[in-house]
Amino acid sequence: MIRKQRLLLKVTQKKLASKLGISRSYLSKIENKEFKNVKLNLFENIAEELNLDLNCLLDWFLEK
Repeated sequence: MIRKQRLLLKVTQKKLASKLGISRSYLSKIENKEFKNVKLNLFENIAEELNLDLNCLLDWFLEK
């Protein structure tokens, strides 16, 4: 979901990661659901930057 929306908006991982104050590799791992201990405020910031609904983003991240 994050990657799809990011690409739709033509935002690179590097640019989004910079806006979020995280590394590009950390963002990549979030996009691939490789981390499970992501802070809620980071999801809030991702949702805001990518114009995503926070609840939908959280549902996507938590699904198996």
